[in-house]
Amino acid sequence: MAKTKRFPFTYITGKIVPSDKATVPIGSKAVQYGLGCFSGIRGNWNGKELLLFRDEDHFKRLKESAKILGMTLKMTYPQFQKVLKDLIKKNKVKGDIYIRPTLYARSELLSPRFDNPGDDLAIYMISLKDYFDTNKALNCCISSWRRFDDDSMSTKAKITGAYCNSALAKTE
Repeated sequence: MAKTKRFPFTYITGKIVPSDKATVPIGSKAVQYGLGCFSGIRGNWNGKELLLFRDEDHFKRLKESAKILGMTLKMTYPQFQKVLKDLIKKNKVKGDIYIRPTLYARSELLSPRFDNPGDDLAIYMISLKDYFDTNKALNCCISSWRRFDDDSMSTKAKITGAYCNSALAKTE
């Protein structure tokens, strides 16, 4: 994978903060149980401005993932757009980027449930050209790990904890 640089500012708990101050409690359900969902938005720099790829569709998908999980995304698309614009401006973006909005269960109540107060949206961005080096061959294999079925965990939602399955396969 190409080298990436995280930008100095992140959106979390309703405000833009220095990225090294953007923390999630160790006892949160996001950390303890992988409870959350996310989206990924590419931004391409054309030499004059940053063009976001289908940000409204990515917002709708994040909102739909939250609905499937019973989580609450307390933001409208225009509010989301404003946060993205403010974050891009604050980070002084002048290149291709990847934006990762993540709705996570901030609650520290001990129980792997989604119907809790305290869901929070965090958004960070990294510089990103190609996802992998297009000048080199890729190593591929058929993994011994199977993807889970839709009746055990929804494949319609981009669930943070579900990517453990992908990590096992990719590591293999």
